[in-house]
Amino acid sequence: MTARRPKHCAARSSKWTARLPPLEQGEYYHADLIGLPCVDGEDRDWGRVVAVENYGAGDLLEIEAQDGTRSLIPLKPGVADLQDGRIVIDAEFLA
Repeated sequence: MTARRPKHCAARSSKWTARLPPLEQGEYYHADLIGLPCVDGEDRDWGRVVAVENYGAGDLLEIEAQDGTRSLIPLKPGVADLQDGRIVIDAEFLA
């Protein structure tokens, strides 16, 4: 995946994260994903990332929709991609 760390990230501005090692191209800290907007390929709003989990098979994004419902989405190419400081999800996956 060619994920890029968002430039505007509250988590990166805290004292403890400033001491973490710099990231390579395509890397991110889980905290960098919290609060990112989630949209589909047609730029429709699907909510925001409220948590990131990893139970050993890859990162799962917990997305909270405007109505408060939550979904777990795998952060995998074609399903959910980190692009330009937001998560672009495949709406078909959510159907």
